[in-house]
Amino acid sequence: MKSYVQKHKWEITPQILMIQINENILSELRFASSSTIYINTVRNYLKELRYIYVKVKKKMYIDGHERKDVMAYQKIFLKWISELEFRMPIFLKDNLEKVIWSDNPLILITHDEYIFSTYDESQSFWIPNGE
Repeated sequence: MKSYVQKHKWEITPQILMIQINENILSELRFASSSTIYINTVRNYLKELRYIYVKVKKKMYIDGHERKDVMAYQKIFLKWISELEFRMPIFLKDNLEKVIWSDNPLILITHDEYIFSTYDESQSFWIPNGE
């Protein structure tokens, strides 16, 4: 059972483990076919294996933009972009229809560094304690 839990440590649930125990592990250990392990027992097994039940809230993840390697690359990137800026369109004030275009225009497309995680599927998990 412990090896099964370790092999499936990120997708384990008491329900999945209970089915695995009742349909496979007990027969491999030569228990009587009438033997059954119930969900509360499986939850206790997971606790013995140092798993904890956590509820996950929606959260925001921000990339490590303050890391030294990222900051060094930002300087290179900004220098490179400043050299290409003359090819980018110039918008006149807030009027997006009045644009000055270069002969060989370059459109810079960016994305926000924030990633929002909604956890659409499950709001709670059994995970190894400390991971």
